Amino acid sequence: SSDLVEAAHPQELHTIQELVRRVLVVGESNSALIVGPRGVGKSTLLRVALSKYCKTPDTDGSSLSAGSDGGEGILVRLHGLMHTDDRLALREITRQLRMEEAAATKQLGSFAENLSFMLASLKEGGRENSKSVVFILEEFDLFCHHRNQTLLYNLFDVAQSAQSPVCVIGLTCRLDVVELLEKRVRSRFSHRQVHLKPQSLEQYCEIARQLLTLSSCPEISQKSVREWNKGVEEVLSADNSQESLHQMYDLSADMASLKQLLVLALSSAYDRDLRSSDLQHAAATLFEDASFKILQGLSNLQLALMIAMMHLTVTYEGDSFTFELVFSEYLKFTRRRSSMQSFERPVVFKAFDQLRAMELMTPVATSGGSCVQKEYQMMRLQMPPKLLCDSLLAIPNLPTDLLQWATSSLA
Repeated sequence: SSDLVEAAHPQELHTIQELVRRVLVVGESNSALIVGPRGVGKSTLLRVALSKYCKTPDTDGSSLSAGSDGGEGILVRLHGLMHTDDRLALREITRQLRMEEAAATKQLGSFAENLSFMLASLKEGGRENSKSVVFILEEFDLFCHHRNQTLLYNLFDVAQSAQSPVCVIGLTCRLDVVELLEKRVRSRFSHRQVHLKPQSLEQYCEIARQLLTLSSCPEISQKSVREWNKGVEEVLSADNSQESLHQMYDLSADMASLKQLLVLALSSAYDRDLRSSDLQHAAATLFEDASFKILQGLSNLQLALMIAMMHLTVTYEGDSFTFELVFSEYLKFTRRRSSMQSFERPVVFKAFDQLRAMELMTPVATSGGSCVQKEYQMMRLQMPPKLLCDSLLAIPNLPTDLLQWATSSLA
């Protein structure tokens, strides 16, 4: 993934690496935010940037080193979903700095006193023996909701005042995250932000090619590597492969979804060369609508009610409907089609209620709320009429009367 990150975000990677290098080598404190939508690669970018300096595996409390330039540090990771208040965050900082015993011997009151004590302990012995600390705050926006933002205030205050060499890097998907900071916290933040944009379609396809391409390795002959890579080029240049990648990109442009698509395709080709049809089948599996599976398990009565709701949705241009309207449409249909079995109102309502439980339709919020009887509660179909009609046509052995009603423009 290192090569992919360097190719996709070279400037952003250099910025983060330089921040970490300066705090390790020069002792220059700083702060920054990595901002971008979910799945764009914020954590991957940071992991690659830190891998240049990590002495130990990428775990909590791992050691950092700038190599021949000198300077060492400690990596401290906090997550907004796990460390939901400052007490939990302070305990985690103490654990990752391996200072539980030292902190226990000191009777310190405030958060600032505890943090200052721990950072001061890392400076004992002079600059040559002191250690910098790199704080990573994932889901940074969640830390903004802590009471008085004490954690953020103290971290940014230490970074700004150069009391101890620290670097604070936050990751967030909120573009307005700085507006969530209190004025006193905002004034201590460096306002350095690294923005990551989603990949373009061309970059997305190029990443797919790089992920599938083999590099030279002693376990595989050069001839096999060349043949595989040539096959990958041919597969990805095929029109149906391009269509599958475009569909995946439109659905979700994040790297996790792309890797899922490629893994599914490769699992079909474990004993042979990759084919364009493998990508097609993988895409079809990922794009498969669960609603279609649900429709296949419905009774004829429930399918008739779904068709009635589809026609009502088209007639009222997407507006909501009630059970009474659906029941009225169902009665009209059974009177026109004598071959279809007609059910009594209680039976039809039970089938209607089961469809609601499956969330094929959902209630519309109204001022009446829960006081309205179920028969008169406004509902809205959760499947687009076109998708519902196509799904109905794909159901094997669908009764002819229902098939004709589904494709008819008459309600």
